[in-house]
Amino acid sequence: SHSYNNYLFSILIFCIPGQREYALQCHGVGFAIIDVTNPANTFRVQLVPMEGGGYWRDAATHFDPSTGKTFAYVGSQGTQGGGQNPNLVVFDLSYLSGDINIPDGIDSDPIPAGTGGYLNLGYKDLTHTINVARGLLFLNTARASNGCRVYDLTANPWNPSFLFNTGGTGRDCHDSFVRENIDGKDVLFVSDGSGRRERIYDITNVDANWSVNTVPPQIGAGTPVVSGIYAHECWLSEDNRYLFQFDENNAEDIIVHDVSDLANPVTITIFQYSEQGSRNALPHNGQVRGNYLYAAYYEAGLRVFDISNPHLPVEVGKVETHRDPDGDGNYDNGIIDTYEGAWNNYPFLPSGNILVNDMIQGLFIVRADSPYDAPIIAPTVSAQRDASDNVSLNWNAVQDARGYSVERSLDGTTYSVIAEHLVGNTYDDTSVGSVDAFYKVNAVNGEGVGTSTVVTSLVPGVTPTKSPTNNPTASPVLPGICSNNPGQRCSTVDQCCGAPASASSGNLFNGKLQDLCEGNKKKACTGSCTWVSGLCVGPALPPPSQSPTTKPTSSPSKQPTEKPTRSPTPCSCLLTTESPTPEPTSPPTKAPIASPSPPTTCLSKGSTCPSDPGDCCSRACEMKGRNNKCS
Repeated sequence: SHSYNNYLFSILIFCIPGQREYALQCHGVGFAIIDVTNPANTFRVQLVPMEGGGYWRDAATHFDPSTGKTFAYVGSQGTQGGGQNPNLVVFDLSYLSGDINIPDGIDSDPIPAGTGGYLNLGYKDLTHTINVARGLLFLNTARASNGCRVYDLTANPWNPSFLFNTGGTGRDCHDSFVRENIDGKDVLFVSDGSGRRERIYDITNVDANWSVNTVPPQIGAGTPVVSGIYAHECWLSEDNRYLFQFDENNAEDIIVHDVSDLANPVTITIFQYSEQGSRNALPHNGQVRGNYLYAAYYEAGLRVFDISNPHLPVEVGKVETHRDPDGDGNYDNGIIDTYEGAWNNYPFLPSGNILVNDMIQGLFIVRADSPYDAPIIAPTVSAQRDASDNVSLNWNAVQDARGYSVERSLDGTTYSVIAEHLVGNTYDDTSVGSVDAFYKVNAVNGEGVGTSTVVTSLVPGVTPTKSPTNNPTASPVLPGICSNNPGQRCSTVDQCCGAPASASSGNLFNGKLQDLCEGNKKKACTGSCTWVSGLCVGPALPPPSQSPTTKPTSSPSKQPTEKPTRSPTPCSCLLTTESPTPEPTSPPTKAPIASPSPPTTCLSKGSTCPSDPGDCCSRACEMKGRNNKCS
């Protein structure tokens, strides 16, 4: 057994980017600040004893723009740790060193007691868990009498001002989560414990002037009630579509809800950790970063799931904080369905380090490398149309793919997703009708997307009018018109330039895209053609009235770079054979590399893409591993 005073609970961070990183650790005896800048040399900077909170103590931070300071709010509930006043305490973290070369000393206690340092605010026994977002403080009471108690911090961070609470029957508010700007709304998700659901509120207009005791409007009824669970905590995917709900009753473990329509969430799957069939462990808290869910799973330690296909999450990593705390490969403890082990984790440090707080074993600092040996590749796709105009797509199984999606275009330029989260290797499009169709299939896992080249399904006997592009999110481009067959779209290099031998001798083709050319060939632009708005255009095709644009495919965490201006360059369309360039690997944080100046020839397949996909021979720039590559 363990005394209450030895338990460790919540973990949070405070950092000065590029300088120092601190773990804000909630302890059975109080609040500890630990310098974790160097994981090989961590040390405690300050420990402030607090009353109560032997089981429940939590912390959250608030940046105050008026002072430029960050404050930590540390609250408690219960008297198990001793003392009768489990209160809320605020800390001014600006006293901590922000100099990479000058750390605070061990137990140097840089934050003084009292006003201006750290101050006991009262609010007794109201903090089971805590949250801060958009200038609001959420004291989550885990009790129907109060639910979430919400305060304004913007007027005075030293004196939070009460606004409203969400209490009521089945409205416990064990925890809360806020995501700003979901379709223009700031949204509060409340884990309502015994209410067995997440309730959803629109808090867009809640601020210091909010009418006291007015509960903001609820959006729909919340997530569907799941029998037997205790709605403990939740976290939203980065695309705002999927809510991951954690059940501490050990009935279902982790539930995934599709919240694309906030007013009508739909439960799509339930999953557990990989050993649940033989060793019953409880989940506690989880966070999403990128395409991975990091779950503190009590005795099962930290478990990491690839959620790139949220309909089929897959465990891809773990840290045995409870069973093997010294990491020697031998299990010192078992999994016996108790409330011990990993309590919380924090995967958002700028350094990339991940903090895990184990209730008994203490603080772990770990890193997560890619769980896959190589970047995901694109599938090879074929299409066949039957007499009823149903199109059957088939593709090869891609190693480490967690799911597939299908995109379709009816004009060869603008694509829409018509199927996603597929786990097989076939798809039948029964809604296309008697029109030409162009398809791409995307293979996905936590590290990225592999997009196939375009496959074309033409209606027999009908002359098509557009050339397909290979860009998953391409804007409209000009039709490809052959100089030896003006006015008609080219669906193959033969149609455009005649036989391959003739093509290699230099026959012209205009507006032509790489996916319609043979193999890995480089398209240079010289002679009688000219670059117009990123396309190779000859005399048979007049310049467009509006410049087309093309977006490079990128991961959710990267922002597209600004498109450089291209000046026209003399060109003719000549196919020359070229071997693909090997794909270099690069750190996860590296942004796509932009071309320093407009090239006179295009970039071959596999080359690092600039911000303008028009620099690629293929006109297409896709995510390959962690870099954009010409496809």
